[in-house]
Amino acid sequence: MARRCWALAAVLLAALSAACTAEAPAPQPGPSTVVKEWTKVGQPKSVDKGFRTKPCESLTTAERRTVGLPSAPVQAAAEEPAGCTWRNQASGAAVRVELDQLSLAQRFDHEPSGAGVTVVQVAGYPAVRAKEGADQRGCTLRIGVSATEALAATFSSPSTRPEAVPDACAFAQQVAERVLATLPEGS
Repeated sequence: MARRCWALAAVLLAALSAACTAEAPAPQPGPSTVVKEWTKVGQPKSVDKGFRTKPCESLTTAERRTVGLPSAPVQAAAEEPAGCTWRNQASGAAVRVELDQLSLAQRFDHEPSGAGVTVVQVAGYPAVRAKEGADQRGCTLRIGVSATEALAATFSSPSTRPEAVPDACAFAQQVAERVLATLPEGS
């Protein structure tokens, strides 16, 4: 009887040992890491070179004047995400382009919808466009430049000014497209 118990114990121990040493299946990605069809980027860009260290050099002086943002740019503080703000001192309008902390797939579980929010393309890249404010003087674009990186372009105009920009999102998009053109190819 003791031999049978030892034999049974040895078999159980061997089976348990094999089960413990077998490779566990790889964890499946959660919804925040799954690339959704609408967030796929055809030709990825990278913000690692240039934009992350010198974002304000994304637009030349001539480009800033062309888009109506002639004032000197202001780089984000060291503790903020890499970014730059270009402003028109005369009108108070400003566009800020910064590294988004999350990719589009991480930020949105589903294709966003709602009042003033639409999925668009910016220079061939997937983006989410959201008008802001009751008078819609503001707009934020979140642009997926790769599976892991995104830029946010935000247009703002002071509410103390009587005139509003006819299409705040078009203005933010114009600046974002120029910045995107300066980003190197990514992987």
